[in-house]
Amino acid sequence: MKFTKVLACIPIAFVLMVLYPAVLSAGELEPSSPPSSGTMKTLDEVEPRIPISGSDEPVSTFQIDGSGSYYLTGNRVCSGTGIYLGSGVGNVTIDLCGYTLSAEDGSTGTGILMQSCSNVAVLNGTITGFSLRGIAEFNRTGTGKGHKISGVTISGTGPGYPTFDALSLTGSEHLVENCIIRDNSNDGILIMGGGTVRNNTVVNNADKGIVAYNRNIVTGNRCCLNGDSGIVSYGASIIKDNVSCSNDEYGIHTNADGCRIEGNVVSSNQVYGIYASDNCCIKGNTANENGTGGIHGAQNCLFVDNVACSNTSYGIHCSGNGYIDSNAAVDNGISNIYTDSSSTVGTNHAP
Repeated sequence: MKFTKVLACIPIAFVLMVLYPAVLSAGELEPSSPPSSGTMKTLDEVEPRIPISGSDEPVSTFQIDGSGSYYLTGNRVCSGTGIYLGSGVGNVTIDLCGYTLSAEDGSTGTGILMQSCSNVAVLNGTITGFSLRGIAEFNRTGTGKGHKISGVTISGTGPGYPTFDALSLTGSEHLVENCIIRDNSNDGILIMGGGTVRNNTVVNNADKGIVAYNRNIVTGNRCCLNGDSGIVSYGASIIKDNVSCSNDEYGIHTNADGCRIEGNVVSSNQVYGIYASDNCCIKGNTANENGTGGIHGAQNCLFVDNVACSNTSYGIHCSGNGYIDSNAAVDNGISNIYTDSSSTVGTNHAP
């Protein structure tokens, strides 16, 4: 109580006299110069972008001879090959920016042609009407590597040249994802070793849907209404979670030993839903209403957790020395499960 009374008795003038020097020493409140502009860079400063101009009239080939980021500024009509990347060019991005790269009627060429290139990305747009291919990495030595094709639609390629694939990537370690490959006069996608083909729609092509050489991952694709088989593998690939329906030959056809074929839906194909080579793991697939049979595996195959119903001849057919367990096979025309005495047959639902 006494302390409070003492403070109350201090004159106001004395308090102001104590605080005033502190106010004077606080310095200027306003900055003496503008703030620094900083070190932030624009996108063009980080990676300068090079335009590829659009054109309603046919234009000649745009050639890329060095690394960089390129982008299409509008729809571009081409008198021959659209974009060409010279031998050995690498680290290139071509962003189609939602526009269309198309061919003049009667011209001969490929939409985007690479030769022995590396790390080329083609993104976000449409390539249509080219007489040879939509996109191709073409080399005889397999030196092309690491390309990424994403969000691209390729259609109407290959008229008069049925041996050319709509999207063809020789070499290794390529990625094709989220693309639409449709209405081409040839195979839809061809990919070489160590690559991945995922989440694409490959429909109504005159030949095969997806062709994979050597060891690849083919997953999450929809391959339907193609003039040959939906998915064909010539290597020990992983073929997983695809839908392959209403193709004129097989849903999935492997021409190499040791494939893993898992979680696919194959129905209404003209021949077999799945036709696999030796030593394959065939697990968790659904194969219904195929024209010849549901699932065929050659020697030493594993058949587990598959469903095969209402196929014209066999539900599950094993050539021999297989292991067949926990499958459901009903209402197939000749036999629900067929194999010889060399196979081990566990508990299946196959009345």
